[in-house]
Amino acid sequence: MLGHLSISMKIKMIFCVSLIPVIFLFYLFANEKMSVVAFADKEKVGNELIQKLTPVFDTILKMHGVLAFEKKADEQKVEVEKFHKNGQIVVSDFFETGKTLSIPTIQEKWLNTHKTLEKAFDKPSLSLTTEAIQSISGLMGIIGNESGLVLDPDLDSFYVMDTTVVQIPNILEALSKIMALHGQVTSEAQKERVLATGRLISALENSEKNYDFATKNNPSGSVEVSLKEAVGQTAKILKSFIDAREKNLPLTQDNYGEAILKTLDYWKKIDIKIQTHLANSNKKT
Repeated sequence: MLGHLSISMKIKMIFCVSLIPVIFLFYLFANEKMSVVAFADKEKVGNELIQKLTPVFDTILKMHGVLAFEKKADEQKVEVEKFHKNGQIVVSDFFETGKTLSIPTIQEKWLNTHKTLEKAFDKPSLSLTTEAIQSISGLMGIIGNESGLVLDPDLDSFYVMDTTVVQIPNILEALSKIMALHGQVTSEAQKERVLATGRLISALENSEKNYDFATKNNPSGSVEVSLKEAVGQTAKILKSFIDAREKNLPLTQDNYGEAILKTLDYWKKIDIKIQTHLANSNKKT
């Protein structure tokens, strides 16, 4: 049959057949690029959600610190009232964000966390602020998993991501647990303090290891430039806090506040680094 075809027709057929693998390879290349773009976009959404958690975490942690220390009733009431007013604003914004989320698992946890925050700010107590802090920490983990932040393909960014969505929330949750037990002398409270201190030490060590691994896998040196000072200051303050806890030295609201402040500052600097990384990833694709 082919013998009846003209030479020009045979050439055209050979040319068309030879194009098939080229078209297939182009399809695979384009599909991979689209997947990379989609992954980066999903990571960006996750990072934006983490940014929205910062003011909520900051407010609830500070109110938790006020509740953990015995003061004159009038003094404590005035301080709590300040956080209560600010809390109503951040919780309202938090709820509005939750209504628009497109990832079902994140939305479900987000709205459940909103309920715990509402209760904590409506009738402030250590038990309710502790529950809210734990809920936010859990939400962070879900955001990291569902948005792909903890699966970032670049080694340096992978370790930085783990610090922001796993280790720092663990640090903040452990700090809040230790302060919730402040002044309690029962054997059960002492046991819980020891466990919380252990979790704090573990999360701090993991965050330091993450920084070391990230810098070693970051040829440009941008991780060290962005985070060296913050990680050093945070580690110094937290180690001082841990040392005081292990020696049973008296802890003050200032000790707790400084530990929270430095940890949140480190978290914000990591967030800036992640934003830069994601923006560069989008340019490459």
